[in-house]
Amino acid sequence: MLFRGSLFGVSMKAEGIDHVELRVSHYELSVRFYNRILLPLGFKKVHIKGETVTCYVKGRSSLGIRPVRSEKASEISPTPTREQGSIT
Repeated sequence: MLFRGSLFGVSMKAEGIDHVELRVSHYELSVRFYNRILLPLGFKKVHIKGETVTCYVKGRSSLGIRPVRSEKASEISPTPTREQGSIT
């Protein structure tokens, strides 16, 4: 992505977004969703040892997916119920 413009008379050039992190309530479902969107666009999937996170990196852009923070692990649902829908 390349964007050229000016802000307050200062010239800018953007070549990516570094970095965005999303906290999701359905981690595994979200990873499957972003795999289907970002991998065909040339993003590489990266894991960080010892952490529950999936990162997608391409050039200077990166997107991280992590489960929501919760006081109780039981409040985080790894996969949605049938009523919540699914991605196949």
